Amino acid sequence: MPESVLAWTVAGLACILLAIFVWRGSNRPIIRAALVTIASSGIALAMSGNPLSILLILVGLILIVVTWCLAIAPGQKQLGMAWIGLLVLILSVTRLTIAAPFIGPAIWIGVSYLFLRLIHVVLDARQGRLGDMTLPEMVVFTLHPATLVAGPIDRSQHSVAEQRRPPNEPVRYMNDGVWRLMTGVFKKMVLANAFYALIVAYDAIEATTPLVGAWIWVIAYSFYLYFDFAAYSDVAIGVGLLLGLRLPENFANPYMQPTITQFWQSWHISLSTWLRDYVFFPTSRYLLKRWGSRFSPLIVLLSHLATMMGSGLWHGFRPELVAWGLWHGLGLFAHNRWTILRRRYRLPTIPTPFGIFLTYLFVSLGWLFSRCV
Repeated sequence: MPESVLAWTVAGLACILLAIFVWRGSNRPIIRAALVTIASSGIALAMSGNPLSILLILVGLILIVVTWCLAIAPGQKQLGMAWIGLLVLILSVTRLTIAAPFIGPAIWIGVSYLFLRLIHVVLDARQGRLGDMTLPEMVVFTLHPATLVAGPIDRSQHSVAEQRRPPNEPVRYMNDGVWRLMTGVFKKMVLANAFYALIVAYDAIEATTPLVGAWIWVIAYSFYLYFDFAAYSDVAIGVGLLLGLRLPENFANPYMQPTITQFWQSWHISLSTWLRDYVFFPTSRYLLKRWGSRFSPLIVLLSHLATMMGSGLWHGFRPELVAWGLWHGLGLFAHNRWTILRRRYRLPTIPTPFGIFLTYLFVSLGWLFSRCV
């Protein structure tokens, strides 16, 4: 169900006021980190309506400090990997015992984003890619108020570079930020809510609606998910611009892509690329090293399944989300095999319009596994 107008208004005004204050105020990293923590606490309160949700932000702040200390400590690679395991355990316990009863799915996703960024920092530190990120810069990267609830998932290197970049064309940044923010509000309040109203209308007459009505529901639900999610990303990017930080794009016309692989390169781009870099590639490299290239089809299959089922579990520990991940993992593997066979035997390519239709149909049917993805 869409968030209340009041919650969106409070969260949006808090972000805008903070953005203006930071933009006009001090550029000292410690002050920005403090303001980001305050703003994130306000957004958590606005989205959940429960003061206890602020405790999650404070706990997150403690985890940030511990992760930063472990990540920059020399010779602590094994300790860092143990910390990743502990983070995953804490995330699982939080989801099962704390998050569900009182903070709701929106803030749960925010907690997931926070943990994803912490794991990202540890992995980058082990690979020598973390650089000289300071603790205040890590707080801004991890608790950025614009990206707390729905991303985009920034990378540590890009975030630090943006934070250190001198102000450039501030008027343009303000104009672009306001325009992007209003675009997101329009997508949410007008487009997403219109498709949601159609879904509610269908649910009310579901028992007497023919098959055509069921397909209308599927189409309405697929576009509701897109506009609702894209709205969050537009608001986040807009607020980021008001803060003087350019966040990565998260959507690129996903329903106009002719293959399932290209769809996942265009839908929730920041999470898809994160999963590709930190789940798919490491899994496939490990299996390839262990089993050899003669098992490459099986390795590709298992890597796709691990990646997409991990994506499903990241949204919540429910069987239907595992099924959703299995559906997309098999779809990506099938497209991989088809691409190899087409090149090997010089088969004709599928016409782009037909490919777009098949991809949209496959994705839309996948949404039926859960109405919470």
